[in-house]
Amino acid sequence: MPQAILHPLNLPLGTEQRKKTTHAISLVLGTLLIMRALYGFFLPSMMGLQLHLFHSLLIGSAGGLLSYHWYTNNARASFNTCWSYGIIFGVLSIAGMLGITELSRPDHTLHGIIAVVLFMGAYDWHHTHLRKMF
Repeated sequence: MPQAILHPLNLPLGTEQRKKTTHAISLVLGTLLIMRALYGFFLPSMMGLQLHLFHSLLIGSAGGLLSYHWYTNNARASFNTCWSYGIIFGVLSIAGMLGITELSRPDHTLHGIIAVVLFMGAYDWHHTHLRKMF
């Protein structure tokens, strides 16, 4: 009886289709975050310049890394980026809702939505690649 060809993580071939969801999230969200960061750099709002630049740099770095990992076709790096920036944006959203940060209410809502989408991408990769290992 021939043995099935296994993925390096002991997954049958064909599960590569599932990792494309994490890549799609990386591409779409990365592009949107880069556009939002450029908007923040070129059309500054009324808040303090230092806080505004930090916010735009955070969003731009997240978008740039997500787009880069999609381009290099590195699913593990996409997972790590989705997970780490999901935590950062989640903390920013919660801090904003509690009144700790000084950004506007739509920014806090945007951070919450970004965190949820990033956690969905991280969960999808984690669920696909680790379900057979345990």
